[in-house]
Amino acid sequence: MLPRGRPRGASWFLQGMNIHEFLQLIRDLAPERLASPWDNSGVQVAGPEKRVRKAAVTLDPEPGIVARALDWGADLVLSHHPLFLKPEFPSTPGRSLDILRLILTKNAWLYAAHTSLDARVDGPARWLGDELGLLNRAVLEPAADGRVLAAGAALAKALPTRAITSLEAMEGVRRVQSLPGELRLYCEEASWPAVRQAVSALVPSGLEWFVSKLENAARVAGFGEIGDLSKPLAAEAFLARLQGLCRGRTLALCGPQPKRVRRVAYCPGSGSTLMGLACEQGADVLVTGDVKHHAALEAGLLVVDVGHFVLEEEMMRRFAVELAQKAQGVSVRFFEGKDPFRFRAGA
Repeated sequence: MLPRGRPRGASWFLQGMNIHEFLQLIRDLAPERLASPWDNSGVQVAGPEKRVRKAAVTLDPEPGIVARALDWGADLVLSHHPLFLKPEFPSTPGRSLDILRLILTKNAWLYAAHTSLDARVDGPARWLGDELGLLNRAVLEPAADGRVLAAGAALAKALPTRAITSLEAMEGVRRVQSLPGELRLYCEEASWPAVRQAVSALVPSGLEWFVSKLENAARVAGFGEIGDLSKPLAAEAFLARLQGLCRGRTLALCGPQPKRVRRVAYCPGSGSTLMGLACEQGADVLVTGDVKHHAALEAGLLVVDVGHFVLEEEMMRRFAVELAQKAQGVSVRFFEGKDPFRFRAGA
């Protein structure tokens, strides 16, 4: 018998997690300090203080997907791609405004784990290397080295946008995030005294800081990966295996094709800028997406463009599994996306 006052269904008995505990779990799995400076990883839309009992995971925060997630009862939607890379006023009809309306009217949260997830060395962005059984694996483009501090403090009221912008412009500051209830920032150790002083000027009442060192964390992190097959494969055999792992996705090839493939580099999403690094590190092939015409003309090795979607869709599917295993009392569900490209075979 259901307890009185409880709604029917399987979600009422989920214990859930405090929203900030759940956000910290995501940050542990996709450290914001690893995000690229141009990126917008982190909270996209802040909801009210609440417990998270259901969390939806997806690649793109598309209106249709977000609507299905919220209909399912998601308290938080976790996407890979951000809602936007640069701040936008909610004044123009379109995709971003549609998503904002959906999230805000349901009192939900929206979070993006973008390059913060891409750069994690043991993260789901490395799934292709796992499936290929690569040996001697190494990051293709390591993140900048340095000693980084993670600093957090309780904050009754979120800082205004102009204050956050001024802090992020300071030398050595990697990221600043201010929400009701907390202030979080990452900065280089040498810059911390000046940053702390700047924050003190913004919050005269004083803050109690919790600071931890992230020494050498970036040495093992970065973008893309390179490694060796357990035994070389003929190029056509490798391409057939890759196509199978990519669910039969049409492959676009450019650059010289070797007779055999031994050393493989890959980068989910858009990684054509890593062609030079792949060549320098002896790769026979680079697997990625979004290869442009002029980059293809200059390819010094075989480059396989599988599109932006397929590698990252599988990455987020696996991230949902990982999150579900660690988020005790929270129901985590992956919502499949759709490749925006369609393909038509010639006559």
